[in-house]
Amino acid sequence: MTNLFHRITRWLARKAPSSLAGTQWHGPRLSDLYQRMATPSPRELLAELKSTAWTCATINSSVCASYPPRLYVATRPGQPTPRCLTRRLATETMSRLRDSAHLKAHTRTAAAIEEVVEHPLLDLLRQVNPVHNGFDS
Repeated sequence: MTNLFHRITRWLARKAPSSLAGTQWHGPRLSDLYQRMATPSPRELLAELKSTAWTCATINSSVCASYPPRLYVATRPGQPTPRCLTRRLATETMSRLRDSAHLKAHTRTAAAIEEVVEHPLLDLLRQVNPVHNGFDS
């Protein structure tokens, strides 16, 4: 079985494009020249994890891009109303923002929290440039 695996691997290696023929793309070998199990080097272990890291990064970026960016403004008593277009939040969203531990410093003294509907930052996050958007890598 191992011999068949080696023959298939050699056959596929001849079919690979020359740009992928460098040693940086090969994962750990299963055995050395004497058909003994070889301990993979740190470089070989990293080569084995390249596709896993790329896959995880791709999944994370796709999930993040699927949520539309939201911007909120918190106004304290005595502050003027926001200069950008805003809308009132639903009661559930308001309580979620006020109960969030990492936002306590910003929402504790806020008289009102509203969602910003139009703002240049939101435009930038939705369309970075004429070619790329939030789903492009």
